[in-house]
Amino acid sequence: MRVVGVDPGKNGAACLLFEAGRSNWPECLCVDIPNTEEGEIDGRAYRDLIRKWEPDFLYFENVHAFIGQGVVAAGVFMRNVGILEGISVCEVDNCVRVTPKKWKTRFNLLHTMKADSRALAMTLFPKSADQFKRVKDHNRADAALIAAYGADRTDMIELPKYWD
Repeated sequence: MRVVGVDPGKNGAACLLFEAGRSNWPECLCVDIPNTEEGEIDGRAYRDLIRKWEPDFLYFENVHAFIGQGVVAAGVFMRNVGILEGISVCEVDNCVRVTPKKWKTRFNLLHTMKADSRALAMTLFPKSADQFKRVKDHNRADAALIAAYGADRTDMIELPKYWD
């Protein structure tokens, strides 16, 4: 089984969890959301990535504009989210939107620092820890945790109960 988690936005990330050999725990491959030279979301590159990965499930973070965000910034953010979500829904039959509150609550990450997501991703995916080592890799960590949330919901993995 292959599960993708997407933390949308221009500086977002996507993460693929896939079964690797005899291991009971999946491998993870994270990438930053592709952008054009002009700094906009590269929808074609994202589409090609999703087609290459061929996920069985895709979990997409259901985000919204934020209070205090300027009108233009909110518009650009939601446009980028819409591009990624539209491609995801068209390319993957089992595309599920999940709120940050839902997946973060599952990992006890609600109202925590971004570094906490990175630390947890490094713990869950030690072979892939180098993908989360930089401070700016918090989007990759979030995408990996969204994918892990989805993998748990689809019975690909069973997350430890101490997060319940």
